[in-house]
Amino acid sequence: MSISSMMDVAWERHVRERGPRSQREIAQATGEKPEAQSAITSALETIMTYIPGEIVTTYVAVVAVLPPVTDGVSTGASVTAWVVFFVFLALTPIVSWLIYAAKAVNANEPPPWAIANWPKWEMTAATVAYVIWAAALPDNPFNGFAWYSAGVARIILLVCSMMLGLIAPIFTQTSLKAR
Repeated sequence: MSISSMMDVAWERHVRERGPRSQREIAQATGEKPEAQSAITSALETIMTYIPGEIVTTYVAVVAVLPPVTDGVSTGASVTAWVVFFVFLALTPIVSWLIYAAKAVNANEPPPWAIANWPKWEMTAATVAYVIWAAALPDNPFNGFAWYSAGVARIILLVCSMMLGLIAPIFTQTSLKAR
């Protein structure tokens, strides 16, 4: 899915004050009709919600377009690969906040300027998911490390994507009780 789906969940939590608490409610917040949900589709929708599609898609496109620029010293990843990786790492929470702020403005509310009002869980989840996705893609900057394994990175991607979706209700509950 996308960061937009994560921000739908965060916005739903803001609007309802108690927010989505279960996998089923998270799936509903992303737009799935309750009558069409089973336990499996709710879990899958929750997992898909925590994939930062906007960032990963743009990252892949940028990496494909830019020629590699090596530093002339290392035998690892190009300087370009690392710069692009870190630029998108920084952009992920920014894009998350911008989407959430747009939802607030569309609901005739002010943007959440105060850090206390930011969708911290979703911003963090999107950033973690981006790092894992970037590491699992071909031609990523981690390829230069001896310890890196593309196969292991892809297994970690699957497990972490699942875990982010499954633990989301725990973190959204914790953030609500902290208020």
